[in-house]
Amino acid sequence: MIKRVVICGNSGSSKTTLAKQFFDEYASVHLDLDEIAWKEGQPGVREDLLTNLEKQDAFLKANETCVV
Repeated sequence: MIKRVVICGNSGSSKTTLAKQFFDEYASVHLDLDEIAWKEGQPGVREDLLTNLEKQDAFLKANETCVV
């Protein structure tokens, strides 16, 4: 079984659509990087890099199998 899938691509390249297909196929958890890249409640304002990395690290430690 695939443990982790990382999907990379430009904005608008259907990364989220592909991730959902993997999520549905393998019943894995999904992390949409947009959810941690931007400050909550502040559209267009990026989260600082350290906070972003901490959130990614926490997600990966909590989820052995996932789609990112």
